[in-house]
Amino acid sequence: MLWEATLKAGLETGCVVILSIEQLTQEVLSLPSAARALLAEKLVESLEFETDPAI
Repeated sequence: MLWEATLKAGLETGCVVILSIEQLTQEVLSLPSAARALLAEKLVESLEFETDPAI
């Protein structure tokens, strides 16, 4: 699983940060607006699917 690989990599480097969705949200909302906008754009892009040009 991805989280297991992430945890193992973090343990090997000595840097592990595990945030809940709520904690992550707080951190993200504290970013400057330009950084939040870029992150929002990236998140939306990650949700976009190929569309059928015939439709």
